[in-house]
Amino acid sequence: MDSGTTAPNAAAGPRLAPAGKDWDAVRVTRFLGLQTIERLGPHTGPVIMDPAARAMFFLVPPGTTQAWTDLPQATALGDTAYVVLPASDKQTPPGPYWLIPPQQLLADTRALREALETVLGPRAPTPVPDFGGGDDVAGRRGDVPWRRSAHPPPSEGGTSPW
Repeated sequence: MDSGTTAPNAAAGPRLAPAGKDWDAVRVTRFLGLQTIERLGPHTGPVIMDPAARAMFFLVPPGTTQAWTDLPQATALGDTAYVVLPASDKQTPPGPYWLIPPQQLLADTRALREALETVLGPRAPTPVPDFGGGDDVAGRRGDVPWRRSAHPPPSEGGTSPW
């Protein structure tokens, strides 16, 4: 663990709490979060599930997300963010609830990051298609099957609606 920091204090009901003081949070999609929990196993730490947002929040020691770099589908929430903390005994919907209750130490930020990167896998850069104006993909007017079937190419000297 990054430190022996414990989870949030018990509360009778849900409350809006500032991140960055007692803990930071990492927000991920539900799909990604469930896979990450499988990787972390018993060292996951407290996790909040927000069914309406289809998101999960992993709680980590305060200040440890300041150096968090860009990771798809994961957002670090530090001292400028707030998170809804469910009542300490709320473990079912509706509303946000504890998927993993807060009676344990916070998750290790480095282990969480590594688990997220493993789940996401290697990412190749996505090529950006060229949507330049003028001719179609093949470089010639009317040489694309969908265009050929919908609109025949103009005859020589004719006018084109394109």
